[in-house]
Amino acid sequence: MVEMGHKIKQDANKVPRMDIPAINACASYSYGYTTVHRRLAKARAQQAGRLDVTEEDVAVTAIEACRAYLRDLEQNAAHQKSKRPQA
Repeated sequence: MVEMGHKIKQDANKVPRMDIPAINACASYSYGYTTVHRRLAKARAQQAGRLDVTEEDVAVTAIEACRAYLRDLEQNAAHQKSKRPQA
């Protein structure tokens, strides 16, 4: 798990700097590039008319999944905060 988290952080060099917090946050929870990420990357490549899937394709897919996960966490936290009674 640690090695795969390290791989995600290494791939941070391939994406815009604004994505680095998402990568770091998700690397501790992620088991790395799962079969799901690879399947999604393959489907995207096929839609783009390519037959090959690069590691960069898989990395971008994993990073996007992490960003979506963090966005969901933020939305849930905001929703929970709004449900608390004000003193």
